[in-house]
Amino acid sequence: MLLEALIVVVVALLAAVLLRTFVVQTYYIPSGSMEPTLEIGDRILVSKLSYDFHSIDRNDIVVFARPPAEDCGGAPVPDLVKRVIGLPGDRISSVGNTVLIDGKPLAEPYLPPNTPLGHPIASQVVPANSYFVMGDNRPESCDSRYWGVVRARSSWARSWRASGRSARSTGSEQALLTEGEVVGGHARAE
Repeated sequence: MLLEALIVVVVALLAAVLLRTFVVQTYYIPSGSMEPTLEIGDRILVSKLSYDFHSIDRNDIVVFARPPAEDCGGAPVPDLVKRVIGLPGDRISSVGNTVLIDGKPLAEPYLPPNTPLGHPIASQVVPANSYFVMGDNRPESCDSRYWGVVRARSSWARSWRASGRSARSTGSEQALLTEGEVVGGHARAE
C-alpha cells in the first residue's frame, strides 16, 4: 500500500515536470505594459506545442527573453510580454496615433478607440525571422520602438488567460517562448 502510494506520487511529480517543461506553463503578469488586454495580477497559461502546428500571426502576444538593448529604466527583468505588430518583410511606421503597415493603417480591435501611440515608430522594414512588438498600453510600454525587433529563437505557444478580470481565452493572442521561458515585461513564471 505504501509502495503503491509512493509510486503514484513519483509518477504524478514526473508527469507534472514533463508537462511544465514541454507542454504547458502558467505565468503571472506583474506590470501594466499590456493593459487593457493583460492586467496586473492576471495569469496566463501557455501551450508550448501550439506553434508546432501553425505560424505566428500579426496581433499574437509573444513572450521573449529581454533584449540586450532594452534599458527603459526600473529593475531589469529577464523576460517581456508584448504583441506582434510587424511581421518579417513589413514596412512599419506611424503617423500620429496610427500604426502603418506597408503604408496602410493597422486595424487594432483589441485597443480602446483613440488609444494614444506614445513614442512614434521610425519607418523601417522588419528583417527576416524577426518581429516588431509593442505593448497594448502604448504610452507606457517600452518595446520595439525603443530597442528594435525581436528575433524568433525557440518554440512558439498559445496563451490563455487563466485568471484575472475573467478567465477566458486571449483569442488569437499567442506567446513566444525563448530560451529563458520565464515571462516578464513584465511577467513571471509560476
